Amino acid sequence: EKVKADILEKMWDPATGFFYDLHYETDEKAMVRNIVGIYPFWAGITGEEHRAGILPLTDPEAFHTGSGFSSVSKDCPVFSPAGGWKGNYFKGRDGCVWCGASWPYTTGIALEALGMESLAENHRLDGDFDEVLREYTLQHFRDGDRHRPYLLEHYNPVTGERLSDEADYNHSFWLDIVIRFVAGVNVEEDGVRIAPLNTHLKRWSLKGLKVRGHELSLSYEKSDRPEKALQVFVDGVLCAETCLEQ
Repeated sequence: EKVKADILEKMWDPATGFFYDLHYETDEKAMVRNIVGIYPFWAGITGEEHRAGILPLTDPEAFHTGSGFSSVSKDCPVFSPAGGWKGNYFKGRDGCVWCGASWPYTTGIALEALGMESLAENHRLDGDFDEVLREYTLQHFRDGDRHRPYLLEHYNPVTGERLSDEADYNHSFWLDIVIRFVAGVNVEEDGVRIAPLNTHLKRWSLKGLKVRGHELSLSYEKSDRPEKALQVFVDGVLCAETCLEQ
């Protein structure tokens, strides 16, 4: 609670509607929109007054640059999508410098935050979530070839170009995001809530998910009977049919 209070009091800037890094001694805000300014939404500690702070994730001139989320906003004076610092590669061509490149793990965190906010806002951000999920998914394959699983540490957030050469850098949690927001399975204290976001997928299925001693399976197929599009099975027994929007 103390950390939460400090973040909300010290890092939030009402004038610009964003959370900023702080100087480690003086608490002075570094007025650069860094992707970690989205983390308070992911942590679930924000309120109604902070709601607009998630929107830079949907802005092509901020973090939504074309391939995952950039590590700093595109309007930052030192934004460098190809890596390096102001054109200098003092850590090598693939050096890890946090001024523009896209990290899949960080994109995953921000994408989860976007999904959480969309559920809280009656699916208002579903389209943005769907678009970035596709970009994030393609980062998990070599040059977007879905027959060649391949994940690196960071990428050019505009072109998707590989910026590092450590193959199978498993710093991602793609599967959890798909289960929670595409299939919509959310395990809560008093049960399991099924709340999928709307995506471009015409059909999908999730089978054999073990949840609290039971086996949960779901399937969705867009059809002329939307009231039966989404089916939920528990231990092999159909227990719910509904349209995806519900």
